[in-house]
Amino acid sequence: MNSRLIFIAILLFYFGQIFSQVASSSSKGIAISHTINQENFKDERLSFRNRTSTGFTSQLSFFWDKKNTRQTINLGFGKNTRSNDTGMVSFENLRPRLTYAYQRILHNFHVGGTLNVESLLSFPVSGRWAGNNSISYTIWSSIGLSTAFHQPLFFKKQKFALISEFHLPVLSYVVRPSYGLPYPEDFLKDETFDFQRKNMTASLLTSGKIRSLNQFQQLNFRVGFSSFLSSKQHEIRLSYSFDYLKLRDVKSVRQMKNGLQLLGIFKF
Repeated sequence: MNSRLIFIAILLFYFGQIFSQVASSSSKGIAISHTINQENFKDERLSFRNRTSTGFTSQLSFFWDKKNTRQTINLGFGKNTRSNDTGMVSFENLRPRLTYAYQRILHNFHVGGTLNVESLLSFPVSGRWAGNNSISYTIWSSIGLSTAFHQPLFFKKQKFALISEFHLPVLSYVVRPSYGLPYPEDFLKDETFDFQRKNMTASLLTSGKIRSLNQFQQLNFRVGFSSFLSSKQHEIRLSYSFDYLKLRDVKSVRQMKNGLQLLGIFKF
């Protein structure tokens, strides 16, 4: 319990820094992206088979710049639909996320930290399903590292940029039942999953555990090119996207995505 309280205190401090820094920011902009990806997924609570599917991730970002710093808030949602295994159980995976990043700008490098709240929700949608639960979930909040590299390029007076981004959590609070039933341990008394049950939500949120980097890995990586529009204030970016998630547990879960991302940035 003490470790949970310490983690919550760190989150509250981090959010306080967010609001104080954003209030004093001098310039801002938004970014809108859409990624088409292929997913490789395995959740041992549901099946020991790897499953592949196609899907997308869409994201809306707000950023604030000062002379030597950048802050970014990302709102994202991902969906991967069906397995390619004919006749087998397939899963629909949803991945909502909220991420905040604070970075110092050192020439072409951005270096800083991230705070995120995310979840992976899996729904059996086809095939024979022997279980009695209709959802499998993993919910987490992490504090981690964030870096970016921007290298300007010029071709016939047209400005481009080589872009790379890297995000890695260091300490995470993870809510995930060890087995397929979507209950905290105190709620394994019947076969009905209902968030309206008394104390259900509180019990679920407090059933998590602190996970270090060797137990919980989440890697986000982007590399691509940006082309600046005539105004020099806006740009369009095409990138390769790699997302990796793995939780080592009694019944582990792993999700890996490779994708192509198109992103537009608008400054004002």
